[in-house]
Amino acid sequence: MTVKGTLCAVVCPALEDELVFALENDPDEKNIYVVENDDTSTLTRKMDQRSMKYEMMDEYRVRTSLDVDPDAYNVVIIMNGMRLHEDPTELRKYLEDQLIMLNGKFDVIAEYYGMCGNFGWDLTEWAKEKLDTPITIFHDRDGLVCDDCIGVAVGGRKEYIQLVHDYTGMLFLTPAVATNWDEHIVFENKKEWEGFYESRDDYMKDLFKWGNYEYALKIDTGLGDREKYDPMCEDVVRRMELKLKEPDSPIASTKLASDIYERSKAYLHNTA
Repeated sequence: MTVKGTLCAVVCPALEDELVFALENDPDEKNIYVVENDDTSTLTRKMDQRSMKYEMMDEYRVRTSLDVDPDAYNVVIIMNGMRLHEDPTELRKYLEDQLIMLNGKFDVIAEYYGMCGNFGWDLTEWAKEKLDTPITIFHDRDGLVCDDCIGVAVGGRKEYIQLVHDYTGMLFLTPAVATNWDEHIVFENKKEWEGFYESRDDYMKDLFKWGNYEYALKIDTGLGDREKYDPMCEDVVRRMELKLKEPDSPIASTKLASDIYERSKAYLHNTA
């Protein structure tokens, strides 16, 4: 069977590893396009490391005539910036407005996001009323939307609740969090510390102290920049004056990374 159609992936940098993993393990031939903006550098670096073929696409092309081969399997990736997470309300509005703009241009849109501070928010339910294009998002085995990238990394809502119970008051370091710490996780345009602290590190250290954080927990999904993960975990805990801790038993999972991609592909056409 041959897959044809166009899947659009709208991606948070904290979940780009899950998309790269799925694309790399997908045996179907495909054309991959990365929409040009200021938030693609970590994604394209990881794709280059894996010798994954892709083409950069001008954003104007997405907004007007998409112009991709209708008889091929196409994946169009739109990266959003981590700065959107500074305000959950603004994040929600931005993603909904973005989906309205993208509506009708693709066979399916996969939202590589969790709820991210918007408790009870399920973009797929909103989209059923507002859009013509089917939308997928990270749902766990119980059909619940994942809270955030950590929920995705451990397999869902119940697993996340158990994680917080077992490892209360810790910084969770997935590969994406650790290796993107300076590029994405500590927001460049979040400047509360200016005038009060000499650096962002000093500001962040105090945040962890106020929250009584002593440890950072490694949640190794096996994804992302493998050579950078361990050194960056060590670097983050050194700078934040925390102690690094390994989980008592395996807790990471790639199940949801595979699941959202396969559910998205199911909306495409299969031909003999």
